[in-house]
Amino acid sequence: MTNILLLLKVQLYSTFSLNDLRKGRGLGKYFKLGLLFLLVLLFSGYNLLTALSLVRFGQANLIPAYMIALVSFIIFFFSLMQSNGILFDQEELERLIVLPLSIREIVYEKYAFLYLLNSVFAVLLMLPAGLVWFGYSASLLELLLYLLLMGFIPLLPLCLASLLGLCVAYIASKAPHKNLVAFLFSLLLLLGLATGSMWAMRAGMSAENVGLLLTKQLTSLYPPASLFFNPQHFLWASLLLMLISFALTGLFLRYLSRNYLKMNQMITGVKSESKVYRSWQKSPFMALYRREFANFVSSYLYMLNSGLGTILIIVLAISLCFMSPDVLFSSIGLSDSREFLPLLLAGCLSISNPAAVSISLEGEEIWLLQTLPVSMRQIMMAKLALTVSLHFVALLLGLPVLVWRFSLGGLQVVDLVLISLPYSLFTALQGLVVNFHYPKFIWDNEMIVIKQSFSAILSGGIGILVLVFPLCFSLLFGMDLEMSLRISALGLLLLAVVLYRHLIKQGYFKEVHG
Repeated sequence: MTNILLLLKVQLYSTFSLNDLRKGRGLGKYFKLGLLFLLVLLFSGYNLLTALSLVRFGQANLIPAYMIALVSFIIFFFSLMQSNGILFDQEELERLIVLPLSIREIVYEKYAFLYLLNSVFAVLLMLPAGLVWFGYSASLLELLLYLLLMGFIPLLPLCLASLLGLCVAYIASKAPHKNLVAFLFSLLLLLGLATGSMWAMRAGMSAENVGLLLTKQLTSLYPPASLFFNPQHFLWASLLLMLISFALTGLFLRYLSRNYLKMNQMITGVKSESKVYRSWQKSPFMALYRREFANFVSSYLYMLNSGLGTILIIVLAISLCFMSPDVLFSSIGLSDSREFLPLLLAGCLSISNPAAVSISLEGEEIWLLQTLPVSMRQIMMAKLALTVSLHFVALLLGLPVLVWRFSLGGLQVVDLVLISLPYSLFTALQGLVVNFHYPKFIWDNEMIVIKQSFSAILSGGIGILVLVFPLCFSLLFGMDLEMSLRISALGLLLLAVVLYRHLIKQGYFKEVHG
């Protein structure tokens, strides 16, 4: 147990740069703490408002079931994207295997790290709602059980997501192009999960009783939540869910620790290529761009997380080939699909930003990149080009379908393009600038950089803010949303010019610090 706790402490300090945060000085430290406080406030505030809404509808007794279903579904969704990247990392295993540690301790520490991340998330979402529930209808014993239950909620979805991730990795390991197959299978699982959740939330929309509507939706979204519909059975439902979660997690960890080395070799094993490729002379920019593209497609976790928005645009276009726009958009809660179409495209582009982690993914070998006979400007342009080209491909494939299904005129198409392009350029530039100033060159696992590094979180937050701004602008001034988006696009274009001029003036990357 001592070794597991020591490993967990090292990984937490390494992942979140806690030493820098604890010993840091100046504005950087307070900026990071302020951003962390803002994220906590947003997560907690959203669920507090949700719980108060349930109370207003007279459904305070459904708060535990609603929170359990929502938190479990979110944990399952995001764990599916990152569990394999953390559990099976060959470089980290090579460093740990030479230490006086058992395989069981290594496996338990990795899983404990995943559990700890999800537990913090569960507490942030469930605690405010639990206090509201206690204030209106719950007893003190029920509140204590609810607080205890928060520690068990992540176990079941995390276990199921890890099992599914292992199945994907096993299927992919049998294919010649392992990364591509793993990416496609993971994408299909996530899309199926998202589609199923949308249809589940639409189930029973014709129901007249709010309580009946919510019970139908929650059962479809996360079946174990149905245990908590009856407040009189809360004690037994809590104990049963705790027991099932603990038992399944124990069995999974026992099986994983016994077969970990075999699974790790199956997932991370590299086959030698028998093909001989002919080399061609290329310009420095094209060589750097091909290098960036090769890094992107070599990791299905990188593709899935940093390219998710572009994938959603293509999926949207494919879905519109079989469904009417009104039916599709009503399933995600949008009544006027044409009005929100530019904002939806801008949102998809904003969450697809490989540039936000491209510098950090160079790792401790960043100095090798600086020794190449190329300028810093060419390096930066190649990293920018990857993000912009992904956006361009998504728009090229998606726009013709959108024009067809929404019967858009010429001016509307031009307007859609002129709004999307500034968002694309600004997204790529702000991601690269943020990653340039806040790189993380020392890491044990690429998933830490892709999902949990400061640059990825900050860049994602900026992407959300530039989407919220036109909505707030439209509400405050009573302006048409499309006009508000045009003003935002113009402002982002000017900001993109400023960021570009700042970026090309940089002469070298920041030093790698231990």
